[in-house]
Amino acid sequence: MLGLRLIRMPFILLNSVFLFFVLSCNSKPAQASPESEELVQSFRTHFQKLFRDGQFNGVVLLASNGRIIYQEALGLQNAQTGRKLTKDSVFNLASVSKPITATEY
Repeated sequence: MLGLRLIRMPFILLNSVFLFFVLSCNSKPAQASPESEELVQSFRTHFQKLFRDGQFNGVVLLASNGRIIYQEALGLQNAQTGRKLTKDSVFNLASVSKPITATEY
């Protein structure tokens, strides 16, 4: 009985992660409340500084209560072509994506 639970745990976990990503795909940005504006500005400043210093290249998302309150793409998707990152850029999750893909099919 314990062996069956241990086998099912990764499957349940991976399905949960997959569902989280699928369900969050259509999230619409919400207006940040005045209280969170300071936090949003702090995130924006921090990641823009990291980008300027050459320490960050990617997409940042800050969410609260299931709502996106800040999202920004910084850097290049392809350095050779100069193609910039967008908020919709797709990232390879390496080994993490293999089990998620396996549960889809």
